[in-house]
Amino acid sequence: MARHIWRVLVVILLVMLVSTPFAIPVLAAGLVNGSAITISKDEVVDEVIYFAGQSLIIDGTVNGDIFGVAQDIIINGTVNGGVTIAARDVTITGTITNGARIAAQTVTVSGKIGRDLFAGVSDITITPGGNIKRDLFFGSQQAIIAGNIGGKVKGGSEGATISGKIGGDVELWITRLDVTNTASINGKLTYTSNNPAIIESGSKINGVITRLPEPPKGSDVGSKILGFFMIAVTGIIAVLLLGSSRSAAMADSIRSKTWLSLGWGALLLVATPIVAVIVMITVIGVPLGFIALVLYLIALYLSQIPVALLIGRLILKGYVSNQAIIRTIVALVLGLFLLLLIGFIPFLNVLAGLLTVLFGLGAMAVWLHSLKRPTVVVAPFPPTQT
Repeated sequence: MARHIWRVLVVILLVMLVSTPFAIPVLAAGLVNGSAITISKDEVVDEVIYFAGQSLIIDGTVNGDIFGVAQDIIINGTVNGGVTIAARDVTITGTITNGARIAAQTVTVSGKIGRDLFAGVSDITITPGGNIKRDLFFGSQQAIIAGNIGGKVKGGSEGATISGKIGGDVELWITRLDVTNTASINGKLTYTSNNPAIIESGSKINGVITRLPEPPKGSDVGSKILGFFMIAVTGIIAVLLLGSSRSAAMADSIRSKTWLSLGWGALLLVATPIVAVIVMITVIGVPLGFIALVLYLIALYLSQIPVALLIGRLILKGYVSNQAIIRTIVALVLGLFLLLLIGFIPFLNVLAGLLTVLFGLGAMAVWLHSLKRPTVVVAPFPPTQT
């Protein structure tokens, strides 16, 4: 029963991530825990893999989807399914027959992806040997596209270099764009930037080249900075009310119970407004439904706090303070500031915002569920003396 519940939650998450429905093969799902897992070259795994650990290396064959969170994920073998992973570094030299959804610091694709690639990363590299059969969607700081993209490319980046072959249109929101003389774009090139692209002679672009100016950012920057101060004040008040240990426990539930937090977050994000609307169909249920929607909106806003606190705690791991509450507040503000910076990166901000809501909602739910009522011990009456 639990396996079926996990399948439903994962499907809900992936539908939101890619905005298109797809089916997960009906296979036996396996939850794999460990600091380092390696599937050897001659090994065949006939199941869906859920993994959380330090590293995952696939040299063999996996006949199912992979859902993983790790520091390093390397796919040298074959995955006859889709991949949804979050890691520090991701390297793909093998084959993924379906699509891939990746959140990471660095992604290097030298192998084959049979469908689309969705990537929210710091740096993405599609090497000359890399092949994506359909479309590439990405948000990054730097991007190198030197391989073969069968469909279109759409994304946002600080800087990008295109030197490979793209079978469809290219649409970018970018600061700096370089198109080398080996590039081939079988479609239009449309980019939003205040800087003209550097397009070398010898490059082939079959469609129209269009540069769109960036819209003014003043009001957007101001509103985001104001929002940062508002959530920072709210978070500090929450930390002072809950205390350092409870706040840290809520944030750490994302790391200690990653998939449980993600699953609850996806369920709450999707199911809560649906249930509230159903309840409001009846006149008697209108107040309850309205209260549920208000609490839902508050929870969405507060979901930033546990995620930011976890990020800050990881960064300040070696930081020592005489007062735990001060250390917690510093970690919270630092994490919120990093989320603010990510919010200025096109496309990556959408993915980061979605993951923040999912993990934040899930962390609050898992933490609240972990709270137990104090056990009342009733002492027996002393024996009656006669």
